[in-house]
Amino acid sequence: MRFHHVAVAAIACIGAMSTARAQEAPLGATSKMSGKEEKALAELKGKVTGKIVWSTSRANSKHDIWIMNADGTDKKALTESDNNVDWFSRFSPDGSRVMFCRSKMGWVNEMDAEMFGKWDLWIINTDGSDEKKVVEEAAWGTWRPNGEEIVFARGPKVFKKNLSSGEETEVFDAE
Repeated sequence: MRFHHVAVAAIACIGAMSTARAQEAPLGATSKMSGKEEKALAELKGKVTGKIVWSTSRANSKHDIWIMNADGTDKKALTESDNNVDWFSRFSPDGSRVMFCRSKMGWVNEMDAEMFGKWDLWIINTDGSDEKKVVEEAAWGTWRPNGEEIVFARGPKVFKKNLSSGEETEVFDAE
């Protein structure tokens, strides 16, 4: 009987460890550029303007939003969430802010974007300041051309939100 209790405890411990591991995003493999790629990138430095924003888990197995110059220089983390997934980043029309989805609870696969209860929409300035949640339980956010409104999905419904007033308006219901 004692062996049975030990076996059950061991199985429970292994299950808990597997669950904990499943909560982290897999790390990407480091890749090295070829000489031709390095040369092409070097030729772009100082010639291409603009910024690129993206989500990656390579740095720490947590998906954070990163930003860099379009010529590949000045890479830096824009967000550094403790244990959440930040992804689906979008520049504001004037390029001063970035909207992104953040998971509510630890690592969540982006394939679960349709489960809106797992996500919130956040905005951060491109210098990393003024990070704030702007919509609860939503995903697939994008900016309206005026930069003062956003559009997002909450389940089968699409909403528009005025960032100044906080007013949300249902655009349509696909249910």
